[in-house]
Amino acid sequence: MNIRQTILFISILSLGTLNAQDTGENIFSYKINLEYYADDIFHVTCYPPKLTLADTIYNFVAFAPGTHQVLDIGRYVKSFYAYDKNGEEITVENISTNKWKISNPAEVHKIKYDIEDTFDSDVEEDLIYPMSGTGIQDEYIIINTYGVIGYFDEHKSDPVILDIIYNTAWKIGTALVKNENGSYEADSYYHLADSPILLGNLTVSSIKIGDIDVEAYVYSPVDEINSDKIIELADEVLNSAYEFTTFAPVDRYTFLMYFFNIETAKNNPVFHGAGALEHSYSSTYALPAMPHILPYVATVIAHEFMHILTPLNLRSEFIANFDYSEPTAEDQHLWLYEGVTEWVSNIMQLRSGLMTIDEYMKDISKKISASEMFGNDYSLTRLSAEWFTEEGKTKYGNIYQLGALTAGALDIKLLELSNGERGLREVYLELIGKYGKDKPFNNESFFDEIIDITYHEIKDFIDDYIKDNKPLDYNEIYGRLGIEYLESRPSENKTPLFALKFAEGEDGLIKINGFSKEHKNFGLQEGDYILEIFGTKATWANSDSLIAIKNEMSPGDEYTIKVKREDEELEFTGELVRRMDYHVFEVNEEARDEQLKLRDQWAKNLKLN
Repeated sequence: MNIRQTILFISILSLGTLNAQDTGENIFSYKINLEYYADDIFHVTCYPPKLTLADTIYNFVAFAPGTHQVLDIGRYVKSFYAYDKNGEEITVENISTNKWKISNPAEVHKIKYDIEDTFDSDVEEDLIYPMSGTGIQDEYIIINTYGVIGYFDEHKSDPVILDIIYNTAWKIGTALVKNENGSYEADSYYHLADSPILLGNLTVSSIKIGDIDVEAYVYSPVDEINSDKIIELADEVLNSAYEFTTFAPVDRYTFLMYFFNIETAKNNPVFHGAGALEHSYSSTYALPAMPHILPYVATVIAHEFMHILTPLNLRSEFIANFDYSEPTAEDQHLWLYEGVTEWVSNIMQLRSGLMTIDEYMKDISKKISASEMFGNDYSLTRLSAEWFTEEGKTKYGNIYQLGALTAGALDIKLLELSNGERGLREVYLELIGKYGKDKPFNNESFFDEIIDITYHEIKDFIDDYIKDNKPLDYNEIYGRLGIEYLESRPSENKTPLFALKFAEGEDGLIKINGFSKEHKNFGLQEGDYILEIFGTKATWANSDSLIAIKNEMSPGDEYTIKVKREDEELEFTGELVRRMDYHVFEVNEEARDEQLKLRDQWAKNLKLN
């Protein structure tokens, strides 16, 4: 037996091992066998209820809510079989990337298939981000369930029972609930696909936040990162969230976190990305095992946790009845799901005292700078419609920048129109109260509904800043609060800049990866490899010493730089430039009374009606 396994394994016996055809119930029963997982394969068995001729196609997921990338899970399927009650094979055919055609579905008793994990497969294109994928590792296994279990089109609303055979020495975390037989139950495929599972050598901690039971299941190769530390980080942020909502949208929430070793991840391109993925009652986190990033984790927790508001409790029919076979191009409200959520994750911390106004405005400044990098040719509704296109993929990240900035502007506009009595939070919670998780809103009429319950001026705001891409006027927006805005000013940091962006290139050389705003063109190109600066050999290893030389010089000083461009060596003379601060916000201590009043109302949670 492989070292990755132990003698003791658990096989949960329940209705999940019975064919639903025998019980007369319309239940899909699945079993995932992880007893021998050295092959990096999920061994899956499905016992479906009675199928009909309408059920000839078994589908694997192409897209899933929140991932905003091509998944095409069918690429990872290694084998697929169907059997009748007598154990005889029924002919199946792989007709496209994600579809298996079953010749005689009415006779199907059992479906068995093997599927690779996305962390270590041979797939080289459209790699799935680690927080959105599936991984079978020595010390843990992550199952984003849509990455292992497929569906029949006509049965996505049918209940599911899931059994897992796994190492009993391991712990298992999920938001799914076990029944009396020890099986996990899901109301539907939608519920199952929205419920990831983490198994392994995990640390486990919990905390009560208001009426919400919060659990953290954490795998980390370093002792400094564990579930106690995560709960400690999350405590203040989650209490801030509870103050913002004033009620518990869920009664239980589960954090599933796997921290990967940097050295092992270097040779695996899947781990060149990292981050988190929200689910309705849980969230998955794939992050590097570096203790110094833990403060950043608290910020990510704030965002992912607040998805309990949207899309869980406020979403269109396209999200509620998600089509896993194609992207949701029709849905217009990505600005709400991600932009407003990002705004909430910060404004709630300001209003609970976890952030000062200066800290909050510094975050706004960073978001403006980040948003500029995406250009201004995509409106928020265009991002909703085109995030999956080749060009749209490159713009998608702006939803977290421009989306949050626009939500912040809308909040201030609503506060101004209501004389400080009702901002975006209050409108947002009113809409959540009207809809909730069981009642999606109408995609086409939702903007009109926002206008109907607010002010006619909000129509112009939506048309200009959400449907169109009119630039936000930060001087006007925050000026209403007595917060002054400067597009740029000389920095108090007097050290000069190369105004070059660097990356580690081949053979330990420094590669020019782009140019800062302050850069004045003197011949360099992106992709050049730096051979010498100041007449000194340049490598990634000695870059700190080169920066130290630069820091002793002054803006306007000239320097020589030698680069390699393809097979040619070129030398240029550049000029160090002055460091600038961009998008600066400063609280005006002499603001007018009406500005001070609105600022005070903006900086706290208002009383809800």
